[in-house]
Amino acid sequence: MSRVLVDSGIGYLGNIPSEWNIFRIKNAFKCKKNIVNDNWSNTQLLSLTTSGVKEKDIDNPNGKLPDSFNGYQYVEINNIIMCLFDLDCSAVFSGISKYNGMISPAYKVLTCNEIMNADFAGYYFNYIGFDRKYMHYSKNIRYTLNYDEFSSLPMLIPPLEEQKRISSYLDNQCAKIDEIISDNNHEIELLEEYKRTILKNELGNNVSSKKYRIKNIANLKGRIGWQGLTTADYIEEGPYLITGVDFNESKGSINWESCVHISEERYEEAPEIHVLSNDLLITKDGTIGKLAIISENREASLNSGVMLIRIKDKSVCNVKYLYYLLKSDYFWDWYNSSQRGSSTIKHLYQEQFYNFSFFLPDLAHQEKVIKKIDDQFFKLDQVINYRKQIIEKLEEYKKSLIYEYVTGKREV
Repeated sequence: MSRVLVDSGIGYLGNIPSEWNIFRIKNAFKCKKNIVNDNWSNTQLLSLTTSGVKEKDIDNPNGKLPDSFNGYQYVEINNIIMCLFDLDCSAVFSGISKYNGMISPAYKVLTCNEIMNADFAGYYFNYIGFDRKYMHYSKNIRYTLNYDEFSSLPMLIPPLEEQKRISSYLDNQCAKIDEIISDNNHEIELLEEYKRTILKNELGNNVSSKKYRIKNIANLKGRIGWQGLTTADYIEEGPYLITGVDFNESKGSINWESCVHISEERYEEAPEIHVLSNDLLITKDGTIGKLAIISENREASLNSGVMLIRIKDKSVCNVKYLYYLLKSDYFWDWYNSSQRGSSTIKHLYQEQFYNFSFFLPDLAHQEKVIKKIDDQFFKLDQVINYRKQIIEKLEEYKKSLIYEYVTGKREV
């Protein structure tokens, strides 16, 4: 006998089983902040990531850490970690902890009460986070919900035993999907590694080459002495502002549709970084080393995290050859060896970059190398893109599966 579905009255939930309840979030969880204080050195550091709550090594961190963790809060196994700020852009909304430890006080730590299964809650909030369903509830510029606002929102709560059946079923099905995704990601990694090998082999075959520093063949320009831009400077139409998020790495180009726009007045403040066709751009902050070749003239400028590379003499260096050099291990070996100090914040400094040196064959040889690399990459990229399409379809299927079961559209 099929179950009876009724209108939930909540757009993102749709029809739900008639025997399921809708309560406020505060009826299913308790939120408390227990500060670690001086006990932080004896407590495992945790991080909320797109892959869930992970253990983090304090001694070998990936990213910036505070000088002290006194203000961090305890986390226990099966606590739900919520990120209730930057709901418009944050890469992660929630995660269920499988560890005891501590986490930033910026997050809310929830403990399930007797009507809520932690694993079901984890899947439910995953569904909520998929399309940023709580964003429209926030009322401030940073798209933030305070805990009172969040805890007053409605939540769909099946009978406890059904929650357990649903989460157990989703655990099993999602594990199968994730295994296939992992296999495809591994294949992509192998293909990308093979591309790096191709670059090293083709670029290393430089017979009778002359060695140059990049400052000898290109002008490097970054934003210097230009008053910083804020979101208040962004307008609907006008010159483009290229930032690090606008790079299409797989194509080596700029995604113009993602760029914000600035006024002509702000654009004209820094004519030295107006981009031209055939310019090469590289990110120097955040994710360092993203590359893009400008293929057409547009009114566009750069934010502080992007550097412009303009070839001085096109009869000496083909921009595509330099692009491949900067994608190769030749650049990364130099960059890693040029880093000084123990800072976890990396940066590609212009004065430092001037000293990057490499062998450069004559233009005819460069063009032959470019063609050989292009031809090989074209075939490999076809396979990589096919693998990415499989992953994308599996991710969508997993989202659909979670939605159908946590909202009762399908029954275990």
